[in-house]
Amino acid sequence: MYDVFVSHANADKLKYVNSLVKEIKKQGMTVFYDAESISWGDNIDEKIEEGINNCTLAVVVISKKYFGRNWTEKELTELFNRQNKSGEKIILPLLFKKFSEVLFFEKILKI
Repeated sequence: MYDVFVSHANADKLKYVNSLVKEIKKQGMTVFYDAESISWGDNIDEKIEEGINNCTLAVVVISKKYFGRNWTEKELTELFNRQNKSGEKIILPLLFKKFSEVLFFEKILKI
């Protein structure tokens, strides 16, 4: 069981995600973080599914690099499926750096 599942683009690890995970752990929470939770030789699909199904909260680090990637889209789809099926609100989106698409939607939605 994990307190937090972290979904992120691999390209954001060094700039943000590694320190985010470190701070979450400082709070005494258990974290499913691919760099630490998946070992050499593990079935990646199974490990990620296990992390998603056994977390209390999912932090989704949204960046320009997050979208258009197979793994991140798969994780997000699975997280939404779980949330929709259970009715639990488990997804916490974190915006890492504003990018043009977000600015566009902010204007439309007047956020």
